[in-house]
Amino acid sequence: MSDPYSGGGGFMAGGPSSQGGGDSPQKARGNQSLRPITIKQFLSASQPHPDADFIIDDVDVNQVTVVAIVRNLANQATNVSITLEDGTGQCDARLWLDTTADSTTGGQMEGITQDMYVRVVGTVKTFSNKRHLAATHIRPIKDHNEVFYHLLECQYVSLVMKKGKLGEGGAQAQGGGGGAGANMNDYSGGGGGGGGGGIYADLTPIHRKVMEFVASAASEEGLHVKQIAQKVSGFNSAAILDAIEWLISDGHLYTTVDDEHVLPT
Repeated sequence: MSDPYSGGGGFMAGGPSSQGGGDSPQKARGNQSLRPITIKQFLSASQPHPDADFIIDDVDVNQVTVVAIVRNLANQATNVSITLEDGTGQCDARLWLDTTADSTTGGQMEGITQDMYVRVVGTVKTFSNKRHLAATHIRPIKDHNEVFYHLLECQYVSLVMKKGKLGEGGAQAQGGGGGAGANMNDYSGGGGGGGGGGIYADLTPIHRKVMEFVASAASEEGLHVKQIAQKVSGFNSAAILDAIEWLISDGHLYTTVDDEHVLPT
């Protein structure tokens, strides 16, 4: 996988100009994708009608990820309301708590305090005509390089969405054609890390092996976690399942059609 965004497992499979596809299959792929965005993009996203998905760069978005500072925390019985700010804007996020757990916030908000950087994964929602981020995962940022990486990633994705014909890059590059292949090469030459395993070089061996397997074998619907546990060699199933859970919480994998099918981000 020469580029973490141009392969079949990334969000770019759901681009606006996928080769040979109609509107319906493109929209379905887009809805299963995780899109890195800034808060400015979150605030400027359009919605054709109240029941429609939000649109950024003319592409439907559902699951998004934001890196921002927690400016305010308000704990309630069933949810936590958070004010986020990333230098491009400010927005509200809400995390619904697992009320069946022994403690109210439990592990969902562990280690998260005001004025710290966090990564939030969730969906764009509106309630009472006010837009907010319905969070599914929140974790603290431990390496501040991730803050800068996220901003660069948002720029990269936006450029490819606007200038590349998404979904055609691999085929056209191999066939010698121009269009999306040329545009995507313009943006991927700087820091992609080259060959397949390079982008996972910083992960531990078990996490790297899981990511490489999912990236090479995943379909549009993703791979079932039990299939991954059975197929990845060198580690027992319990260790593989623990690794998958960590990769989801750390933003390397995301769930697709249900909580047990995953794709790489």
